[in-house]
Amino acid sequence: MQTELIRLVGMNSESSIQKINDALSTLDGVTGVRVSLPERLVEVQFNAALVQLAHLESALHDTGFRVANSQKSQSEKGGCCGGCCG
Repeated sequence: MQTELIRLVGMNSESSIQKINDALSTLDGVTGVRVSLPERLVEVQFNAALVQLAHLESALHDTGFRVANSQKSQSEKGGCCGGCCG
């Protein structure tokens, strides 16, 4: 299982949350979606053997959002912040 944090541009309302959930949760391999409107972040848990990060980003783009950046979550990096140990 893999977790990605994706920062979005254009996410500014409660309806954005539903659009994002709908776009990602229908993809094969996505097992969890958590959206933070104040931080404009989407945390996606998925099986990388079934779906790639590019597919997630494409689904978000098709829904009208622009990906600002994406990064592995801290737990996937193997350290507390990824700075000193990884």
